[in-house]
Amino acid sequence: MKLVENLKLWKLAGGRLKRAYVDALYSEHYEITVEELAYLAQEVEKLKALTEAVCLVRIGE
Repeated sequence: MKLVENLKLWKLAGGRLKRAYVDALYSEHYEITVEELAYLAQEVEKLKALTEAVCLVRIGE
């Protein structure tokens, strides 16, 4: 996967995670299922991997 594609995926996943965080923080009615939580955990792992890849590319520049 190219760096540009990785950055697009990172932004999309990050947006979803940010929305979940804001909703959970400010809405007393926020609920999350085990399946949704598992999905977000997978997204976090993807973000970690993409962040590492981007950092390694930038360090090498």
